[in-house]
Amino acid sequence: MEEKRLTLVETTVTQLWANPFWQDRFGERGKRYFYEDSNYHIDTLITVIHMDSPQFLTQHYAWLRGVLVHRGMCSRHLLQTLTVFDEQVAAQLPTFWDSIRAYAATAYDGLVYADPACQILAQAEERLAVQVTQRILQEKPAWALRLGTRGEALCYEDVRYHLSFLQDALGFQEPQIFTDYLAWISGFLEARRLTPQMLHLSLSYLAQEIEQSMPAGSATAALQLLRSTAVA
Repeated sequence: MEEKRLTLVETTVTQLWANPFWQDRFGERGKRYFYEDSNYHIDTLITVIHMDSPQFLTQHYAWLRGVLVHRGMCSRHLLQTLTVFDEQVAAQLPTFWDSIRAYAATAYDGLVYADPACQILAQAEERLAVQVTQRILQEKPAWALRLGTRGEALCYEDVRYHLSFLQDALGFQEPQIFTDYLAWISGFLEARRLTPQMLHLSLSYLAQEIEQSMPAGSATAALQLLRSTAVA
């Protein structure tokens, strides 16, 4: 692991930073922190092996999410980061990965929020994102023509991120996590010539799909938060 440390960190950072979110949200200072966090993550994996304690990794991931969500990331960003890192470990250190794989799977499962609404949203996340994306493209053909195939994929990813930030806000019982994200993403999209109307319509459709598909009463907090931000 030590021999591959630099390569693992460099490859992971390069792959993730291909997404403009990271540079725009955190800049070069954030990238430096990302290098530090990646090295700390390697230390944690080594410690888990020495301790033979899957619970240690589960607790670490839960703690890490709390830190990163309050820095401006969401649970989906964390999972994507861990997935990229794990893929690199599996490719470059297959023997080590075999020894840590089960621990990682248990730790991922530990990131599910205890809040029932969050659990329902997590289970429906992919379906909701597909439905909202298809509805936008069907009802706004001019947008579909402008966005193209790549734009459709980005629209789907954006809805997944909306849902992840929404779950984090509900899971931590801190609505500001979601409202701060929307304030930032609005400017991010405008800088790429995507109007605020696109964001508001996406949130409106998301609220409608959640209301129609989730059990009565289970999505009250999510709908209140979505609709309050749409009005704002």
